[in-house]
Amino acid sequence: MPGASLLDCYSPTGQYLDSINDWTRIECTMSEMGVGTLIIDVPPTHDPSLYQRDGRIAYRRDTTPLQFSARMRLVGNTTWLIARRQLIVDRDQSQAVRITCVHPNALLARRVVAYAEASAEAKKTALADNMIKAIVRENFVSATDTDRNWSSAFFTVEADTSASASIDKEMSYRMVLQVCQEIAAAASAGIYTGFEVYSPLETGPYALRTYTGQRGTDRSSTSGQVLTLGIAYGSLGDTELDENWMEMVSFVYASGSGKQNQRIVQPTSDAALIAASPYGRIEWLQNVTQTSDTAVLLSEGARALRERRPRLLFTGAVRETEYATFMDEYDWGDRVVGEFPASFRAHGFTWAAPTESFDCRVDPVKIVVERTEDRETGEIIEAEALDVRLRGEVVLS
Repeated sequence: MPGASLLDCYSPTGQYLDSINDWTRIECTMSEMGVGTLIIDVPPTHDPSLYQRDGRIAYRRDTTPLQFSARMRLVGNTTWLIARRQLIVDRDQSQAVRITCVHPNALLARRVVAYAEASAEAKKTALADNMIKAIVRENFVSATDTDRNWSSAFFTVEADTSASASIDKEMSYRMVLQVCQEIAAAASAGIYTGFEVYSPLETGPYALRTYTGQRGTDRSSTSGQVLTLGIAYGSLGDTELDENWMEMVSFVYASGSGKQNQRIVQPTSDAALIAASPYGRIEWLQNVTQTSDTAVLLSEGARALRERRPRLLFTGAVRETEYATFMDEYDWGDRVVGEFPASFRAHGFTWAAPTESFDCRVDPVKIVVERTEDRETGEIIEAEALDVRLRGEVVLS
């Protein structure tokens, strides 16, 4: 569909430079709390110097049917940061300039928690969402070493919301992005917690926000505005129900600081998982060598135990329909209901699924758009392929 995707290029400071109208291919991947990519191929006639390091690309996508006026929406609710440019010649001698951009979550990988062990900045007990924001403030905008601070014209941290669960964490001299991911995972056993860097305005500062429940809109079974996707409605394909014990752990040794018999070790276990099988004690070592605090070791051990519990996992590939369209009825990071057939036939037997529907997250997402020219008419044809996934799970005992 010509004109369904638009690209604009900005300088690192947010100054508009140009619209990219003759791109030939777009590939965009997004994953919650990860660093997605936006890859753009343009003709070799483009001056690569237009695409500056840390320049911004705004990628808009039309979510409106052809019979209505176009409604262009910013994919991922953000602009993307230019991280790489390549000059490409393929085996057919076709040439292109390839621009690779990263999701602004990548900015969190540019800082270390550069504070000593047991300092207030490197050892915290707090609500997880507030803790994530505090760590980012202390390493990006209000660091004790002022050379590390970015101007508020380019990077900000939103106000605390105090909506998550309380956890203990030590993180001296570890990467900020990884620490934030671990904090979110630890809190999500009680209250689902996430974070992202995004640009509320295309030319304004990037901002860190946190969220609980879901990244986007709640259309799950208890929301009051339920959206159900399933094979029976034509909105799901490649659906799988997976009962998985392969990475199960039932006993964790959280190993802290110290050497030999002076090392601090805190065990954490799940008695029910251990008792369920004669081989049920499955051990795991969680290295937390930067701390000797028992509360932190308990928190890290419990997180490792939760992350490796057996799970009943529902996954499905979303198919767009007239009544369920990506970035319209549902978007990246929303919660929806995914439906699995109530029965499944295998080897002549009918297996009743233990659960017919799951509250799922729309994540990850991959968008690929390619342009070709009709040889007879010269018309430019834009073909888009969406790979939108659902993931829902139930923790097994």
